[in-house]
Amino acid sequence: MAYIGLTIRNSEAIQAAISLMVFPMTLTSSVFLPAHSDHARLAANLRRSPTHHHHRQRAARTHPRPRRLPAGYTVIGETMLALTWTAGILAVSAPLAVRAYRRNNN
Repeated sequence: MAYIGLTIRNSEAIQAAISLMVFPMTLTSSVFLPAHSDHARLAANLRRSPTHHHHRQRAARTHPRPRRLPAGYTVIGETMLALTWTAGILAVSAPLAVRAYRRNNN
C-alpha cells in the first residue's frame, strides 16, 4: 500500500487501486467462505490464500471451542505458514516502497 501511495499522485486513484487489490483478497478468503467449497478452483485459491492459514491457526488456538485442524496440519505449522507469507510479502513490498520513497524525495 505504501508503494501504491508513493507512486500514484491522485488520492482517488490511490483509493481505487488499493480497493482493486484488497477486495478480491478479502472476499475470496476463508474468513467469509468455507475452504471446502463446491467450486474446485475457488477452494484451491482459498487454501493458498495468506489469510486462510492465519485464520485457521487463530481459530485452532483462540476459539471458545477449539476447532480441529485437518489431519497432517498443526498449529505451529499453520503459524509458520502465516509468518512465511508475511515475510514474503514484506520482502517484496518493502524494497519497492523504499525505492519509490527515495525516488520521490530526490
